[in-house]
Amino acid sequence: MIQDNNRQLVSGTTLLELVIALFISSVLIAGAFKAYQYTMASAGREKEKSELQRDLITFSNIIEKDIRMAGCGLPGNGLKADLSVPSLTIFTNEAGHETTLDSIVQPAHSRAFVADASGFTTRGGICLAADGIDTIYRSVSRVGINSMGSDTVYFDESANTSYPFPVTDTHVYPTMCLRYTVSGAPPKVYRSRNSQVVPIGGGIDSVYVTAKDNSGTSVGASVKDAAVLTVVMGGFIGSGGNRVFIADSTEVNLRNRN
Repeated sequence: MIQDNNRQLVSGTTLLELVIALFISSVLIAGAFKAYQYTMASAGREKEKSELQRDLITFSNIIEKDIRMAGCGLPGNGLKADLSVPSLTIFTNEAGHETTLDSIVQPAHSRAFVADASGFTTRGGICLAADGIDTIYRSVSRVGINSMGSDTVYFDESANTSYPFPVTDTHVYPTMCLRYTVSGAPPKVYRSRNSQVVPIGGGIDSVYVTAKDNSGTSVGASVKDAAVLTVVMGGFIGSGGNRVFIADSTEVNLRNRN
């Protein structure tokens, strides 16, 4: 019998060791992947947060400037808000134009016959002011120019005052309209100048307006007696259980009193 003395013992990897190694590797890879996902999600949220904060600062600066434009003291400037929708309309008579009535405007009327309607535009505004009668602001739905007589300005709603506006002592101003509204699904904030509508603040989907008097007390759903407007704006970042609402606010003093 011949014996091979050159044969050597060779150590190898058993199946059990291979399975254990694969298990440990998969645990490490899964942990690394989860850490990567968390890092990327955190970076994404920070990016969303910084973009939303930038939008909030931009929006705050724009709406503050617009509201202050209505407080610069020009005749015909003012504000109209529906705080439950919410929407805010800012009327500004930048050119300082004024005309007169050619006939009485009754509380139920949704139009006014005026001496000159050349300063009025569709989707712009009109301001009617008279001593002893509320100063009102209405959006203009249509303008009729009559070369042979009185021009006509049509409103989007009736005058709705306690007393009619007389021909004498009534001041009539054409105005430009700046409107802030929230609409759509998902909701977005829109700013319109007369008929030009532009979405503003990509991440902002909520705006709340509160009107206050000089003592800081809310005056309800009207800006008629307001001295200060508080505007709260915000939006969501993240998704699912990580969804967070971020908001900012600004207060603007109203200087003019029509």
